[in-house]
Amino acid sequence: MSEPLRVLMITGEYPPMQGGVADYTSLLAHEMTAQGAQVQVLSSVRAMGNPSTQVVSLARVPRWDAAGLYSQLERALAETRAQVVSIQYQTGAYDMRPAINLAPRIFRKVPFVVTFHDLREPYLFPKAGRVRRWVTHHLARSARAAIVTNPADYRQLQADSRVSRLELITIPSNIAVVDDPALTDEMRRRWALDEFDFVLGYFGLVNASKGVDDIISALALLRNEGLRVGLLLIGGGTGANDPTNAQTLQAVRQQIDRLGLTQAVCWTGFLTPEEVSAAMRCAHCGVFPFRDGVSLRRASMMAAMSHRLPVVSTTSPEPSDVIKDGENVLLVPPGRPAAIAKALVRLYDDHTLRDKLGEGGWQLTNQFRWPETARRTLEVLHGALES
Repeated sequence: MSEPLRVLMITGEYPPMQGGVADYTSLLAHEMTAQGAQVQVLSSVRAMGNPSTQVVSLARVPRWDAAGLYSQLERALAETRAQVVSIQYQTGAYDMRPAINLAPRIFRKVPFVVTFHDLREPYLFPKAGRVRRWVTHHLARSARAAIVTNPADYRQLQADSRVSRLELITIPSNIAVVDDPALTDEMRRRWALDEFDFVLGYFGLVNASKGVDDIISALALLRNEGLRVGLLLIGGGTGANDPTNAQTLQAVRQQIDRLGLTQAVCWTGFLTPEEVSAAMRCAHCGVFPFRDGVSLRRASMMAAMSHRLPVVSTTSPEPSDVIKDGENVLLVPPGRPAAIAKALVRLYDDHTLRDKLGEGGWQLTNQFRWPETARRTLEVLHGALES
């Protein structure tokens, strides 16, 4: 019987820290463990993990500069005897610091595989544009393999001939569907959702890129037309790694007050995954007007689709072979509340369209499952050892 693959995962955020990368890393680590790998996670001192699980959380990194990261990484490699390191890369999760980008070059004795959750460039110093791009691509080039989560990022790194191996592995929904009518009914009572004829659902952090302010503006337009529409903001916190989120949240709250929508907007606060699933079942549709356009890397939207919610999102400059306007989503231009409101009126009026989009979205997300994501990731990690 072969020895289990020893994997050290590095992530800037991990439960109980809030964020999509935290959820992704936790779910992936547990599924990889179920498939026979031995996984330990090196993360921030703010991350504790779940002590009842088989995945060991090493919550040790005080900060993500070289002094904070490298000594803890060296210690973790010695303790875990990791055969391969898996970096879960999202620039903001590492405080926009480049130390993580240089780690594969500094720790050459162990192969690195990097999963890019985005390709944002770290802040270095003013007017450092070319250097910032180099730092991001350097991480992909110095790793044995790079994994991206959406076709747009795949095309960007594919153009770099110095990236050794590149794989596209889409992020599945981070919220399992829970069929619990009693819990759903309790959620509806908790937020008095029966007062509305139509409930809009938004799931995720309040970030400037998510377009929550556009949802609020669209809601005001709908209610000004006399429609009894409410908004359920599921989660809706600020997360752990982007300090501008708090400013965005404050601006959204002020916008709600200014437009007289306090009674029409329900904030759930933090919920367990089971409660998130029940809350999604309370909504008639999901609204995700991302400023940079719809993308398969948006696990929050994928979660809504997995619950058969018809989704309104925004057009992307990058073409998609699987996200299809009118079949599994309704797309509107980014930053256009009036267009969002118009799309929502279509869903409000057309039950058949809601069913069609809900089924189409479910079929889309059903292609992506955690066991397959873990299997393919482990395949890449094993390949890194052999290359």
